[in-house]
Amino acid sequence: MEKHQLLYAVTVAKYLNFTKAAESLNISQPSLSSQIIKLENELNIHLFERSRQGITLTEAGAAFVFYAQALLDDWKELGLLMQDYSSMQVGNLRIGATPIMEIFDIPSLLAAFQKQHPKINITLLQTGSSALLLALKNKEIDIAFIISSDSNPEIIDEDFFVLKLTNDLLCTIMSPKNPLSSKSKISVCDLKDEKLILPTGTNTLQKIIKKYFDSNNIPFKTTYCCDQTEAALAFASENLGVYFGTANIAHFHGHYELECIPLDPPVYRSFSLVAANKLQYHPTLKNFVHFIEKKFSLSD
Repeated sequence: MEKHQLLYAVTVAKYLNFTKAAESLNISQPSLSSQIIKLENELNIHLFERSRQGITLTEAGAAFVFYAQALLDDWKELGLLMQDYSSMQVGNLRIGATPIMEIFDIPSLLAAFQKQHPKINITLLQTGSSALLLALKNKEIDIAFIISSDSNPEIIDEDFFVLKLTNDLLCTIMSPKNPLSSKSKISVCDLKDEKLILPTGTNTLQKIIKKYFDSNNIPFKTTYCCDQTEAALAFASENLGVYFGTANIAHFHGHYELECIPLDPPVYRSFSLVAANKLQYHPTLKNFVHFIEKKFSLSD
Protein backbone atom coordinates (compact mmCIF):
# COMPACT_ATOMS: atom_id res chain seq x y z
CA MET A 1 0.00 0.00 0.00
CA GLU A 2 1.55 3.25 -1.18
CA LYS A 3 0.74 6.92 -0.83
CA HIS A 4 -0.52 7.32 -4.40
CA GLN A 5 -2.94 4.42 -3.89
CA LEU A 6 -4.42 6.21 -0.87
CA LEU A 7 -4.86 9.31 -3.00
CA TYR A 8 -6.48 7.32 -5.82
CA ALA A 9 -8.98 5.65 -3.47
CA VAL A 10 -9.90 8.96 -1.81
CA THR A 11 -10.39 10.65 -5.20
CA VAL A 12 -12.59 7.83 -6.56
CA ALA A 13 -14.67 8.04 -3.36
CA LYS A 14 -15.06 11.77 -3.89
CA TYR A 15 -16.40 11.51 -7.46
CA LEU A 16 -17.82 7.95 -7.34
CA ASN A 17 -16.83 7.88 -10.97
CA PHE A 18 -13.59 6.46 -12.35
CA THR A 19 -13.52 8.69 -15.41
CA LYS A 20 -13.95 11.94 -13.47
CA ALA A 21 -11.50 10.76 -10.80
CA ALA A 22 -8.91 9.90 -13.48
CA GLU A 23 -9.29 13.32 -15.07
CA SER A 24 -8.82 14.98 -11.68
CA LEU A 25 -5.67 12.94 -11.08
CA ASN A 26 -4.41 13.51 -14.63
CA ILE A 27 -4.00 9.78 -15.31
CA SER A 28 -5.84 7.41 -17.62
CA GLN A 29 -9.04 5.72 -16.47
CA PRO A 30 -7.68 2.17 -17.12
CA SER A 31 -4.57 2.98 -15.09
CA LEU A 32 -6.69 4.24 -12.19
CA SER A 33 -8.96 1.19 -12.29
CA SER A 34 -5.92 -1.09 -12.35
CA GLN A 35 -4.40 0.62 -9.30
CA ILE A 36 -7.65 0.35 -7.31
CA ILE A 37 -7.97 -3.35 -8.17
CA LYS A 38 -4.33 -3.87 -7.16
CA LEU A 39 -5.02 -2.14 -3.83
CA GLU A 40 -8.15 -4.22 -3.21
CA ASN A 41 -6.24 -7.42 -3.97
CA GLU A 42 -3.50 -6.38 -1.57
CA LEU A 43 -6.06 -5.66 1.16
CA ASN A 44 -8.06 -8.77 0.23
CA ILE A 45 -11.32 -6.79 0.39
CA HIS A 46 -13.49 -4.70 -1.96
CA LEU A 47 -13.47 -0.97 -1.35
CA PHE A 48 -16.03 -0.19 -4.07
CA GLU A 49 -19.15 -1.92 -5.33
CA ARG A 50 -19.36 -1.72 -9.10
CA SER A 51 -22.67 -2.00 -10.98
CA ARG A 52 -24.38 -0.68 -14.12
CA GLN A 53 -25.81 2.14 -12.02
CA GLY A 54 -22.30 3.24 -11.02
CA ILE A 55 -19.99 2.66 -8.03
CA THR A 56 -20.54 2.99 -4.30
CA LEU A 57 -18.30 2.62 -1.27
CA THR A 58 -18.47 -0.61 0.70
CA GLU A 59 -18.48 -0.40 4.50
CA ALA A 60 -14.80 -1.31 4.48
CA GLY A 61 -14.22 1.22 1.70
CA ALA A 62 -15.77 4.02 3.72
CA ALA A 63 -13.52 3.18 6.70
CA PHE A 64 -10.49 2.97 4.41
CA VAL A 65 -11.19 6.36 2.80
CA PHE A 66 -11.69 8.00 6.21
CA TYR A 67 -8.28 6.90 7.49
CA ALA A 68 -6.60 7.35 4.11
CA GLN A 69 -7.72 10.99 4.05
CA ALA A 70 -6.36 11.49 7.57
CA LEU A 71 -3.02 9.99 6.52
CA LEU A 72 -2.85 12.19 3.43
CA ASP A 73 -3.62 15.27 5.53
CA ASP A 74 -0.89 14.30 8.00
CA TRP A 75 1.50 13.68 5.11
CA LYS A 76 0.84 17.18 3.81
CA GLU A 77 1.33 18.68 7.25
CA LEU A 78 4.57 16.73 7.62
CA GLY A 79 5.84 18.10 4.33
CA LEU A 80 4.97 21.66 5.32
CA LEU A 81 6.62 21.20 8.71
CA MET A 82 9.82 19.92 7.11
CA GLN A 83 9.76 22.91 4.75
CA ASP A 84 9.55 25.17 7.80
CA TYR A 85 12.56 23.41 9.33
CA SER A 86 14.59 23.57 6.13
CA SER A 87 13.75 27.27 5.68
CA MET A 88 14.44 27.91 9.40
CA GLN A 89 10.93 29.10 10.17
CA VAL A 90 10.92 26.80 13.19
CA GLY A 91 13.62 24.96 15.13
CA ASN A 92 15.76 24.82 18.23
CA LEU A 93 19.47 25.41 18.67
CA ARG A 94 21.20 24.36 21.88
CA ILE A 95 24.56 26.12 22.12
CA GLY A 96 27.40 25.55 24.56
CA ALA A 97 30.14 28.12 25.12
CA THR A 98 33.28 28.52 27.17
CA PRO A 99 33.11 31.18 29.93
CA ILE A 100 35.44 33.47 27.95
CA MET A 101 33.14 33.57 24.90
CA GLU A 102 32.71 37.33 25.37
CA ILE A 103 36.32 37.84 24.32
CA PHE A 104 35.46 36.46 20.90
CA ASP A 105 32.29 38.55 20.59
CA ILE A 106 30.02 35.50 20.66
CA PRO A 107 27.06 37.26 22.40
CA SER A 108 26.81 39.84 19.60
CA LEU A 109 27.09 37.10 16.96
CA LEU A 110 24.25 35.17 18.61
CA ALA A 111 22.18 38.35 18.65
CA ALA A 112 22.85 38.89 14.93
CA PHE A 113 21.88 35.30 14.11
CA GLN A 114 18.71 35.58 16.21
CA LYS A 115 17.79 38.80 14.40
CA GLN A 116 18.07 37.02 11.05
CA HIS A 117 16.13 33.99 12.30
CA PRO A 118 13.75 35.22 15.02
CA LYS A 119 11.69 32.00 15.03
CA ILE A 120 14.65 29.82 16.01
CA ASN A 121 14.67 29.13 19.75
CA ILE A 122 18.22 29.41 21.14
CA THR A 123 19.35 28.12 24.53
CA LEU A 124 22.86 28.52 25.97
CA LEU A 125 24.98 26.42 28.33
CA GLN A 126 28.13 28.13 29.60
CA THR A 127 30.81 25.91 31.13
CA GLY A 128 34.34 24.62 30.53
CA SER A 129 35.48 23.07 27.25
CA SER A 130 35.80 19.50 28.53
CA ALA A 131 32.30 19.63 30.01
CA LEU A 132 30.98 21.04 26.73
CA LEU A 133 32.51 18.19 24.73
CA LEU A 134 30.91 15.69 27.08
CA ALA A 135 27.53 17.44 26.75
CA LEU A 136 27.95 17.32 22.97
CA LYS A 137 28.71 13.59 23.06
CA ASN A 138 25.66 13.03 25.26
CA LYS A 139 23.52 15.08 22.81
CA GLU A 140 22.62 17.58 25.52
CA ILE A 141 23.72 20.42 23.22
CA ASP A 142 23.96 20.73 19.42
CA ILE A 143 27.11 22.81 19.08
CA ALA A 144 29.85 24.23 21.27
CA PHE A 145 32.37 27.07 21.25
CA ILE A 146 35.44 25.67 22.99
CA ILE A 147 39.07 26.34 23.68
CA SER A 148 41.05 23.52 22.10
CA SER A 149 44.67 22.49 22.07
CA ASP A 150 46.89 19.44 22.03
CA SER A 151 45.97 19.10 25.69
CA ASN A 152 42.42 17.96 25.04
CA PRO A 153 42.82 14.98 22.69
CA GLU A 154 39.18 13.97 23.27
CA ILE A 155 38.26 16.48 20.59
CA ILE A 156 39.76 14.14 17.97
CA ASP A 157 36.61 12.11 17.42
CA GLU A 158 35.11 10.94 14.14
CA ASP A 159 31.68 12.01 15.39
CA PHE A 160 32.80 15.63 15.69
CA PHE A 161 32.96 18.35 13.09
CA VAL A 162 35.60 20.89 14.20
CA LEU A 163 35.86 24.38 12.75
CA LYS A 164 38.87 26.32 14.01
CA LEU A 165 37.84 29.96 14.26
CA THR A 166 40.95 31.71 15.55
CA ASN A 167 44.24 31.17 17.39
CA ASP A 168 45.29 32.85 20.61
CA LEU A 169 48.87 33.47 21.69
CA LEU A 170 48.92 32.55 25.34
CA CYS A 171 50.61 35.04 27.66
CA THR A 172 51.54 35.30 31.30
CA ILE A 173 49.41 37.95 32.99
CA MET A 174 50.96 39.63 35.99
CA SER A 175 51.15 42.78 38.05
CA PRO A 176 53.74 45.40 37.04
CA LYS A 177 55.07 44.91 40.59
CA ASN A 178 56.24 41.40 39.68
CA PRO A 179 60.00 41.42 38.92
CA LEU A 180 59.31 39.37 35.76
CA SER A 181 57.08 42.10 34.33
CA SER A 182 60.04 43.87 32.70
CA LYS A 183 60.83 40.87 30.49
CA SER A 184 59.71 40.74 26.84
CA LYS A 185 59.21 36.96 26.99
CA ILE A 186 58.70 34.50 29.81
CA SER A 187 60.15 30.97 29.83
CA VAL A 188 58.82 28.14 31.92
CA CYS A 189 62.07 28.26 33.90
CA ASP A 190 61.27 31.85 34.85
CA LEU A 191 58.04 30.59 36.40
CA LYS A 192 59.39 27.69 38.45
CA ASP A 193 59.25 29.64 41.73
CA GLU A 194 56.19 31.72 40.90
CA LYS A 195 52.79 31.36 42.45
CA LEU A 196 50.34 30.33 39.74
CA ILE A 197 46.69 31.32 39.36
CA LEU A 198 44.71 28.79 37.34
CA PRO A 199 41.27 27.21 37.02
CA THR A 200 40.45 23.70 38.27
CA GLY A 201 42.20 20.68 36.79
CA THR A 202 39.44 19.83 34.30
CA ASN A 203 39.74 23.24 32.65
CA THR A 204 41.54 23.37 29.28
CA LEU A 205 43.81 26.22 30.41
CA GLN A 206 44.96 24.13 33.36
CA LYS A 207 45.75 21.24 31.00
CA ILE A 208 47.70 23.46 28.59
CA ILE A 209 49.87 24.99 31.31
CA LYS A 210 50.45 21.66 33.05
CA LYS A 211 51.61 20.11 29.78
CA TYR A 212 53.87 23.11 29.17
CA PHE A 213 55.52 22.67 32.58
CA ASP A 214 55.73 18.89 32.27
CA SER A 215 57.43 19.11 28.86
CA ASN A 216 60.18 21.17 30.49
CA ASN A 217 60.41 18.97 33.60
CA ILE A 218 59.42 21.83 35.85
CA PRO A 219 57.23 21.00 38.89
CA PHE A 220 53.72 22.33 38.49
CA LYS A 221 51.57 23.61 41.31
CA THR A 222 48.54 25.90 41.35
CA THR A 223 48.61 28.28 44.30
CA TYR A 224 45.28 29.99 43.66
CA CYS A 225 42.50 28.01 42.01
CA CYS A 226 40.03 30.38 40.34
CA ASP A 227 37.41 29.29 37.82
CA GLN A 228 36.18 32.85 37.35
CA THR A 229 38.37 34.93 35.03
CA GLU A 230 37.56 38.20 36.83
CA ALA A 231 38.66 36.74 40.17
CA ALA A 232 41.88 35.37 38.67
CA LEU A 233 42.71 38.76 37.13
CA ALA A 234 41.99 40.47 40.43
CA PHE A 235 44.46 38.12 42.17
CA ALA A 236 47.08 38.89 39.51
CA SER A 237 46.42 42.62 39.87
CA GLU A 238 47.19 42.32 43.58
CA ASN A 239 50.50 40.62 42.70
CA LEU A 240 49.39 37.39 44.34
CA GLY A 241 50.55 35.27 41.41
CA VAL A 242 50.80 34.80 37.65
CA TYR A 243 47.73 34.10 35.54
CA PHE A 244 47.62 32.91 31.92
CA GLY A 245 45.54 34.24 29.07
CA THR A 246 45.65 37.01 26.50
CA ALA A 247 45.81 40.78 26.52
CA ASN A 248 42.23 40.79 25.18
CA ILE A 249 41.04 38.96 28.28
CA ALA A 250 42.72 41.38 30.66
CA HIS A 251 41.53 44.46 28.76
CA PHE A 252 37.99 43.10 28.39
CA HIS A 253 37.76 42.95 32.17
CA GLY A 254 39.23 46.44 32.55
CA HIS A 255 42.66 45.40 33.83
CA TYR A 256 44.78 47.58 31.57
CA GLU A 257 47.42 47.86 34.28
CA LEU A 258 48.39 44.20 34.00
CA GLU A 259 51.40 43.11 31.97
CA CYS A 260 50.71 40.45 29.32
CA ILE A 261 53.97 38.79 28.30
CA PRO A 262 54.16 35.93 25.75
CA LEU A 263 55.58 32.57 26.73
CA ASP A 264 58.82 31.37 25.19
CA PRO A 265 58.59 29.06 23.33
CA PRO A 266 55.16 30.39 22.29
CA VAL A 267 52.00 28.52 23.22
CA TYR A 268 48.86 28.81 21.13
CA ARG A 269 45.35 27.74 21.87
CA SER A 270 42.51 27.59 19.39
CA PHE A 271 38.99 28.89 19.70
CA SER A 272 36.90 26.36 17.81
CA LEU A 273 33.33 25.50 16.96
CA VAL A 274 32.47 21.84 17.46
CA ALA A 275 29.32 20.05 16.33
CA ALA A 276 28.08 16.60 15.41
CA ASN A 277 29.61 15.45 12.15
CA LYS A 278 26.36 15.07 10.19
CA LEU A 279 25.39 18.72 9.80
CA GLN A 280 23.25 18.03 6.73
CA TYR A 281 20.57 16.44 8.95
CA HIS A 282 20.10 19.64 10.96
CA PRO A 283 19.40 22.66 8.69
CA THR A 284 19.41 25.14 11.57
CA LEU A 285 22.75 23.88 12.84
CA LYS A 286 24.24 23.82 9.33
CA ASN A 287 23.16 27.41 8.71
CA PHE A 288 24.50 28.51 12.09
CA VAL A 289 27.92 27.00 11.32
CA HIS A 290 28.02 28.81 7.97
CA PHE A 291 26.95 32.04 9.66
CA ILE A 292 29.74 31.84 12.26
CA GLU A 293 32.32 30.75 9.70
CA LYS A 294 31.49 33.74 7.51
CA LYS A 295 31.61 36.20 10.41
CA PHE A 296 35.03 34.99 11.57
CA SER A 297 36.46 34.95 8.04
CA LEU A 298 35.37 38.56 7.59
CA SER A 299 37.06 39.56 10.86
CA ASP A 300 40.43 38.08 9.84
